[in-house]
Amino acid sequence: EGLVREMRGHTRENLDAAAERYRRALVLDPDSGAIRARLAATLSLIHTLYPEESLAEEVRALTAEALEQEGGVPLAHVARGRVLLLEGEAEAAEQEARRAIRAAPEDFEGHGLLGRYGADARQRRALGEFLRRA
Repeated sequence: EGLVREMRGHTRENLDAAAERYRRALVLDPDSGAIRARLAATLSLIHTLYPEESLAEEVRALTAEALEQEGGVPLAHVARGRVLLLEGEAEAAEQEARRAIRAAPEDFEGHGLLGRYGADARQRRALGEFLRRA
């Protein structure tokens, strides 16, 4: 049900509804690293679009728990990487993307994060070049 809400579009309303459904699922299955990772990924997407430090903190906690419960859950690496990228920790975000890709090469989310890292790196290089010429 949460995934269906996410697929309806990345509006705050849809993402909040998806997160709520993942929270309910987690109550029913508190030992599921997969649900925990999905919740973390949804919250990290909300944080990317509507930055809130409390969301970043929750994502950090959820990803740590998801990886502890089911090490190598690719989505947990993606969620952690999104937060790191927003915090300016581009190299750490790249490593999380690569971990996600190693764990599930067929999953698009890790590749998407790696692409965002690449775009961010290109923007930083272009800005540096502009400032050197100024």
